[in-house]
Amino acid sequence: MKLARIGAASVLALAAGLAQADSTVHFWYHFDNADNPMDALVAEFEAANPGITVEAENVPWNSYYDQLYTAIIGGNAPDAAMVKMFAQPRLVEMGALEPIDDMLASWEGTDGLQDNLLELTRAADGSHYYLPVQYVVSISITAPTCSGNSGSRCRRPATTSARRRRP
Repeated sequence: MKLARIGAASVLALAAGLAQADSTVHFWYHFDNADNPMDALVAEFEAANPGITVEAENVPWNSYYDQLYTAIIGGNAPDAAMVKMFAQPRLVEMGALEPIDDMLASWEGTDGLQDNLLELTRAADGSHYYLPVQYVVSISITAPTCSGNSGSRCRRPATTSARRRRP
């Protein structure tokens, strides 16, 4: 959850760099759990940035990207949005993202990022467009099989695939 807080907070922090006092930032996100961490983050952001209001909208995951791409094409995109890394090339191609390299260079929060994170999130053109909210590590565990005729009882190979969200 720490990385989710850092990532979501960084989206809002970067939005603050673009927003002016007495303005509203329209922010789309997608969380499918009932424990919505955005309410607390938005309140924290607004308290730290007086005069900037965040209108956060939880868009259902099953239609999120369809709605986002349609809003971008229609000229009605949110000011900030939670997106996964797979979408970055398309969003860059659509001209929907602005590089954040200058903001990252002056942001004190970069010290709290994991090693190599900025390298992993660099776009093909060498720029940074956003930071991840979370990342998923997939692992596969396979039990060893019996070899030869040891007379012991052999087990069939068991394969387990797990997805672990890295907070």
